[in-house]
Amino acid sequence: TRFQSDDTWSLDLGAAGCAQQPLPQPVHRSGPFGEVAVSAACQHGWLQVHSTVQQLAERIQPAQYASFRAFWQAVDATLNAPVPTLLSAAAQVAAR
Repeated sequence: TRFQSDDTWSLDLGAAGCAQQPLPQPVHRSGPFGEVAVSAACQHGWLQVHSTVQQLAERIQPAQYASFRAFWQAVDATLNAPVPTLLSAAAQVAAR
């Protein structure tokens, strides 16, 4: 593995907020250059989002540059996809 990332972030929604929180579907994409996975869970009042990224390719040939760039653009899009919450806009700003 050339690069690996494993991250989790949490947001306190409270027990009532967690019970009503719709969760995004898990995402797992893999290809010749690596893989990305994102999942969300809401437990004990906390929304937790877990993501992993692995770049498996050791060497990228010039002919692969466009595909390699597309892989990382897909990773960026996956990791930057919003997770909608039922919190008010003011509470979301305060949580940052």
